[in-house]
Amino acid sequence: MEKVIKFNAETCTQCGLCAEVCPNRILILDKSGNMAALPELVPLCFECKQCMAVCKTQSIFVNGFSYEKDFFPLPEVHNGANTFQNLIHTRRAIRNFKDQAVPKALLENIVEAISYAPPSFPTQKFKLVVIGSKSPL
Repeated sequence: MEKVIKFNAETCTQCGLCAEVCPNRILILDKSGNMAALPELVPLCFECKQCMAVCKTQSIFVNGFSYEKDFFPLPEVHNGANTFQNLIHTRRAIRNFKDQAVPKALLENIVEAISYAPPSFPTQKFKLVVIGSKSPL
């Protein structure tokens, strides 16, 4: 099946957020100021649908996926009793990483948070390895 990425030029605001989250850098703001897919890179699209997920105007269409069928509406984010529920419902995977180190304090906070996670059932042992640098040992 030929891969297709289309934009609705009438509703697209050219915010560029879709291009920012595309892990394969397929999407660009072209010379005329419209969002576009680089034709030579479209075959590299692995249909993660991140571009569609972040598009507030629902202006991107990838290989027949639809907002109605393949996405659910995100709840409004409120502080208070449903904060955790909102976090779970609005989470998105990040597939586009920056070339900078994660601060040690943040890594320590993440490891501490993991230590409070309930174990699975039946209890499974796991080993956590934190890599603090790209440099070889």
